[in-house]
Amino acid sequence: MSKIFNMYLNSTQKISGNNNDAMYFIDFSSVLPHGKYRCSFVFTQTGSNISLVAANFENRPALLYFNPGCNSNFLYNSTSRTLNCTNIVGMLNFIPIATSALGKGYLYSDKNTNQPFYFNNAILNNTINIKNLLLDGITLWTDTKNAAQPVDYIIGFSFELIE
Repeated sequence: MSKIFNMYLNSTQKISGNNNDAMYFIDFSSVLPHGKYRCSFVFTQTGSNISLVAANFENRPALLYFNPGCNSNFLYNSTSRTLNCTNIVGMLNFIPIATSALGKGYLYSDKNTNQPFYFNNAILNNTINIKNLLLDGITLWTDTKNAAQPVDYIIGFSFELIE
């Protein structure tokens, strides 16, 4: 029998950083019992303005980076032909608001957008970093209207204790 623990983070409640590179403090040991977890997430933001010119097209979707200190995700490096441990846990889709509002929309992910990811032991970090990245997995995702960071978001994590 599994136990599920849900946690929601609002970007207005970060302890430092900005909306595409935010730090949060969470005392995981007071909420989650030690064990192995299957984790999924949902994400939505209030709205963004992106440029739709070809040079900025990569700004549309984003990758979600979440570093709780332990995970089982890997990113393929074609240069070295190796798998490297990564804190990228999923994709954020850019959802246009309407065809008449060209370039306006929001980043979004529901529980069916991405595969779950796993923690093989207890979450080790109480200070976690959440980033929105471009598809290169390195560059911070930006809202071209705000030029530096995306607008506010809410992210919900579901931790299912499996062992």
